[in-house]
Amino acid sequence: MKTLGLGLLSVWLLAGSEMDSPGLGIVWDEGSKSLRRIAGLPGSLRNEAGPVLPEDTIRAWVSPQGGNAVVATSAGKIGMRNLKDGVTDWVEGEVPTQVVFSPDGLRVGLWWKESQRFGMWGEMVGSVAAKAIVLPNVGEPVVLEEDGLLRGLSGTWIGKYDGSSVVAMDAGRLVVASKGSIVLNEWKEGRWQEEFRLERDTIPAVQEVVIEKGKSLLAVGMKGELERWDFANGVVERLAESGVGGLRVLAQPGFYVAAGETPQIVFAAGTSQKLYLMPGAEVQQ
Repeated sequence: MKTLGLGLLSVWLLAGSEMDSPGLGIVWDEGSKSLRRIAGLPGSLRNEAGPVLPEDTIRAWVSPQGGNAVVATSAGKIGMRNLKDGVTDWVEGEVPTQVVFSPDGLRVGLWWKESQRFGMWGEMVGSVAAKAIVLPNVGEPVVLEEDGLLRGLSGTWIGKYDGSSVVAMDAGRLVVASKGSIVLNEWKEGRWQEEFRLERDTIPAVQEVVIEKGKSLLAVGMKGELERWDFANGVVERLAESGVGGLRVLAQPGFYVAAGETPQIVFAAGTSQKLYLMPGAEVQQ
């Protein structure tokens, strides 16, 4: 990967920290430029004030475990912030298109998609053209190109899939969902190896997938429908007919935010799939 002039300064070790009050997780509220904590249980959720951010924050991305966040300010700074004590490691830089976290939240990548630049926190930024980038707990970032080529960031070949493909990552699994197929790869012996493949004409192209426990996925369809796929036996459960623009994993296992005009909480653990309206219409992803 060719290095460019912009460097991200010192490596900052993410400190895992627990929030003071129990809850499902923390979300970014675009309207108020603040973080909100979703507390309580499904059916009696509360939208509470979250950890305080600098006043000039214009965007924040919360780690999967909820203890840290990457923040961008109007002053042209990017910071890694511990949400427990507010300690922040700052670097100079423009607002990234996307922040990519590993499933355990301990590794962070910054992606400027339009200008085709990507860099791990603390490392030089390099040139990369991609449709999607996911970051494993161990090993190099995985890049999905527009034509369906799946590779490691350094060029290591993983597979070639349909151009409609989307990817998802959890602790040790990499799923590629394409029109007509679902492929599960597992990290073994220092590389990604195909462990399961399901090919059916009924599998549609989708916008996004999220890996659940076991052999199941949450999938956001092209029209905003939300479904749970059991890709071991082909069972499909429709959770929402439309209106879902994306999914975000919350710190509490089995819970997700379904972003859209009216954000909702998805409880999708086991056989208890259900959506709950998120309290406070002002909360947005």
